[in-house]
Amino acid sequence: MFSALTLPVVLFSFLNYLSCFILLNRVLHFNSVASCVGAMFFAFNSPKLNHPGHFNIQPALFLPLAVIFVIEFARNAAHLNHKRAFGLLLLAALSLDLQLLTALYPGWFFVFWSLLFLVLSFFFPATRSFLLAMIRRFWPAFIGGTAVFFVGLFPLVLVYLPVARSVGPRPYQVVSPLIPEFWSFLIMGDRNYVWGRVSAALWRMHPLSSTEHNIGIGLVPSVAWLAISVWAMWMVTRDAKKHIALSENPLATNSEMNHLFLGVAILATNLFYLIGMKYWNDVSPWYSVYQFIPGAKGFRTVPRYVTVLTLPMAIAFTFV
Repeated sequence: MFSALTLPVVLFSFLNYLSCFILLNRVLHFNSVASCVGAMFFAFNSPKLNHPGHFNIQPALFLPLAVIFVIEFARNAAHLNHKRAFGLLLLAALSLDLQLLTALYPGWFFVFWSLLFLVLSFFFPATRSFLLAMIRRFWPAFIGGTAVFFVGLFPLVLVYLPVARSVGPRPYQVVSPLIPEFWSFLIMGDRNYVWGRVSAALWRMHPLSSTEHNIGIGLVPSVAWLAISVWAMWMVTRDAKKHIALSENPLATNSEMNHLFLGVAILATNLFYLIGMKYWNDVSPWYSVYQFIPGAKGFRTVPRYVTVLTLPMAIAFTFV
């Protein structure tokens, strides 16, 4: 049975890579080498490789697919009819439903990241104008896509509702020790070929409650992400000070608008990191998420959100 289990794990890893490569190369039109690097980072990142036995986080191929359909919808919004707009939103909704059904952790964390992305997008003039124009024009498609999404959740409800009723939520006292802290982002596991000894030394210096905290992404990606975050802050700050000029069609897109949405995605990723961290005296903003966001009380291993955030990070790395 262990040999048989190898097949779906390898298959899902390859499909994760393939779907991300299609997003980066065929949809976002990055070159092949950069797309390979970004897709490799998404499919084979250290946080995921450190936990190969957690099969409920292995399938993530539907996340890039959902992003593909949303990007196609936004990119072609100026020329779409209502039927095609609904079709793209329908495919995005079904992709997200399939992700939630095959791997609940990545699906839920992605929904939460998407919520942060939308909230931040409405903070800045150019992205807010674009989103409001899309909503005004395609509100029937948005309503239809939302309805399809909730109908598609029915199989998930059939599986999890009886469990939720019988078991109840995870106590926060169980969740709290597994919320990442600063040291978590430095540790890549003592079996890492490059950073294993450093990770082991850091663990001895500051022991953590579980190997679930092995969520470091490496020195080069970490430094690169800090630099990318500075660029993103500059992009959105410039937009806040000076409204990026839009064409006569408010749904028209250009490279500057694309860069601005990328900057917002980067900031949403950083905001997720900040919310999902533990600070002094075990205080964490995640407690508010646990209390008020539906579904959050069912998740014990909060650090797994890092495997989902590698998708927007992979897009940013490929862009660079």
